[in-house]
Amino acid sequence: MAMAAKDVFGISRSQQPEVLDPDPGGFEGAISHLALADVIQLEGQNLFSGSILVVYQEREGQIFFQQGEVVHAEVGALSGEEAFNHIMGWPGGSFRLQPNVTSLRRSIQKRREHLLLSAHQWLDEARRSPAVPDPAPPAPVQSSDPLAAVERVPGVLR
Repeated sequence: MAMAAKDVFGISRSQQPEVLDPDPGGFEGAISHLALADVIQLEGQNLFSGSILVVYQEREGQIFFQQGEVVHAEVGALSGEEAFNHIMGWPGGSFRLQPNVTSLRRSIQKRREHLLLSAHQWLDEARRSPAVPDPAPPAPVQSSDPLAAVERVPGVLR
């Protein structure tokens, strides 16, 4: 009886997950049960330079690092600390580390720990006040129904 080849951990090759596109430069993905703040802390401690592309539904934002410090953020028309706060307010999503993507702008002066504390305070205040408008809402679905077009107008209720 032929035995299946095994790797250094004793797992047979048939039990190993298929790797579609190995990237020797790192990982990307969505991590459940790990907050974005934890990813930012981890990359800060590792003195990461580059950006984290964050995607939630139809929204996309970027957080830029230099030597572990957050120096700039962008989402929609927002930038700086305001953009960072909005990204931190997204309830989930996915991210991709981009080590070779940098920003010439430095719109954030706070140290990483203070920035994260400020973002959490901003989110707490936003939850207590009326809804904060989303700077990058999903693109509206085009419809030939005139009633649907009117319902998309702010303040119009069905």
